[in-house]
Amino acid sequence: MFWIILILFVGFGIGWLLQGKFKLPTGLITTISICLLLFALGLEIGSNKELLADLPKMGLTAAAVAVFGILGSALAVRAFSGLYRKLKERDLRKEGGQ
Repeated sequence: MFWIILILFVGFGIGWLLQGKFKLPTGLITTISICLLLFALGLEIGSNKELLADLPKMGLTAAAVAVFGILGSALAVRAFSGLYRKLKERDLRKEGGQ
């Protein structure tokens, strides 16, 4: 864990020192890094015989967690979007009345 935090702070420091000097393609770097991590995760899962044997049993649980996580997120976004719109309309009416 120490190394992860250290790498984060080193990256932060380098970014702070180089700000404005040139533009890094951070979006591309992030995408490539995520793809490499997913590839490594796939290699690890594919080479684990115990995990592959238990995959059908875990698959149903994982699918249920994913579906309910997505549904919960969508409902939360819908609820907070409505609340945000109401608060924004209220603020606009206050500004217009002044």
